Amino acid sequence: MHHIHHSLFAGNDLVARNLVFNMVRESADHGPYNSWDHQVFLTLNGVDDGFTAQDKWGHAGASIIKAYSRIERNFFINGYNGIWAIDHDDGSQFYNDSFNFLVFGGCKNFQGNHKITHHNLIAFPGIEPRSYGDRRCQSEDNNLLHVGRGFAEQYYHDNHCLSQDGIAYSWFLTNTSDLADQIYRTWNNTFYAPDSAFEQDVVNEDSLSFPQWQALGQDKGSKLKNLPTDKQL
Repeated sequence: MHHIHHSLFAGNDLVARNLVFNMVRESADHGPYNSWDHQVFLTLNGVDDGFTAQDKWGHAGASIIKAYSRIERNFFINGYNGIWAIDHDDGSQFYNDSFNFLVFGGCKNFQGNHKITHHNLIAFPGIEPRSYGDRRCQSEDNNLLHVGRGFAEQYYHDNHCLSQDGIAYSWFLTNTSDLADQIYRTWNNTFYAPDSAFEQDVVNEDSLSFPQWQALGQDKGSKLKNLPTDKQL
């Protein structure tokens, strides 16, 4: 189920209604679903990539940009040496991850762009000993500050995130300026933690409270709640 070259199908592909577990038993990094983009493909998917036909060996209508891929309504259980339930690695782009139930692992981006993570239920990502690496509901490993907003266009909204300590994101922020160049844009999420806790880490700075985080323009309309009971969940 893992290691899928994201450009191979030119987009418009769907991964839906699967139960995936018991993965990443002999390796590490990645998770039940792992995409990557090591090679560009020229496809006829109809997506405008901004290049002329002459730039593409005379192929009018061809594109080096994939259409959006959809990962929806899956039940992914992370475990063993897996870090994320959905790992978009090595330049993966144009993904819509929605309405999934993700247990012991969240979602990741590395050196990619154009991703939407929405309407997912993500339960206890990073919790030991069920997952490796302490990564949370959404990770952003780009570290591409000042490279340009073309490496952004990533959105995290309307998700439900359960954590054991109130840390929902793994952003690796080095400062709180130019957030649109560093991380996903977030809104309308619900965070569940003991005593409705929330904490956003910033490297070499004090952690941010939820009001401080919202004052930076993030998670407008989002809510903090206490952890639900097993029956409620």
